Amino acid sequence: MNALQDVIVLGGGPAGAATAARLAITGIRVALVERPGPASVRIGESLPPAAWARVVALGAAARFLSDRHLETPGTVACWETETPAAHDYLYTPPGRGWHLDRRRFDRMLRKTAVAAGARVIRARPLDIESRSNGFWTLRVRGRDGAMERVSGRLVVDATGRSSWFARRQGMRRSRLDRLVALAGLVPTPATADPRLLVEAAPWGWSYCVPQPSGGLAAVCLMDADDPWRGSTLASTWRSRIGSTPHVAARAGELAPTCVRLLSAATERLMQFAGHGWLAVGDAAFSRDPLSSGGIAGALEMASLAAESIGSWFQGSCRAAAEYASALEDQWSRYLAEQRVQYGAVDRWPTELFWLRRRGAMTSRSPAPASDRR
Repeated sequence: MNALQDVIVLGGGPAGAATAARLAITGIRVALVERPGPASVRIGESLPPAAWARVVALGAAARFLSDRHLETPGTVACWETETPAAHDYLYTPPGRGWHLDRRRFDRMLRKTAVAAGARVIRARPLDIESRSNGFWTLRVRGRDGAMERVSGRLVVDATGRSSWFARRQGMRRSRLDRLVALAGLVPTPATADPRLLVEAAPWGWSYCVPQPSGGLAAVCLMDADDPWRGSTLASTWRSRIGSTPHVAARAGELAPTCVRLLSAATERLMQFAGHGWLAVGDAAFSRDPLSSGGIAGALEMASLAAESIGSWFQGSCRAAAEYASALEDQWSRYLAEQRVQYGAVDRWPTELFWLRRRGAMTSRSPAPASDRR
């Protein structure tokens, strides 16, 4: 069977699903290819107030609110000094943010896309079979092993850090740092405070955030070449969280139910769009968690991508270039904000982690990221 579409969106995360929804709302035929099987567990992610307008624009406000994500009135940071500093969302419409249950959030976005007319194909992309007569043809395999061909005039790569489609167009990813996250989930939080707490440390920084499903996510961020490498993940998590007293006070003495090591590096594609394709979300570029911009950025990219694709279908020969330029602007703003955030900490002037962020030992020139084909 060959499913003929205007646009193929590869990846069912926030960037892909939101792009598919926005395209379908305008009447564009779109297939959202989502990998089958259970979604990976994602903890410690939030939707800031500024991103609420993106949810409303999708017509998804009622669905979002019915999922009962955990509301939060603001954030707390022990960053420039040891003294906690609170940031209140009261004066930022809609006056609150939300800690997300990512499975519910992603499912809500996919339902929004389907309600708008998108077709969801639960399958894993295998290869790009051809591009002829202005159409891409991809082979995908479903959960039952059945093979299917999907054809479309344009492909949106929303496959996360793997950049599955863009890499097959010869695009490389570059990495600006080697930040990793050690994430643990504590079964029962020691405090009812719903605010995200961020705390700097000599080796990096940590944060903790209550989860809608219960428990507390506590995450420590450090460089991959940190000397902790010889320890077990659980013992490293305990020692790092224990060295940030405010986060440790919230996490209490309970052992985490699981500890996972994840890449949190700042990475990007060397090119965000090409002939008949573009990238969104982490497939385009991945942010440091300190920016709190992962979900918000994905929704913003989805909006930009849908506008660009709409212009392309109306005959604009500049659509892809204008989209790429908009993402370059996003990237530049992100780097500028990152420099300000890390540059505000001068408590450990000789520690390698902070020297790197302040530019004292390494430049901002990117290094090739490892292959994730």
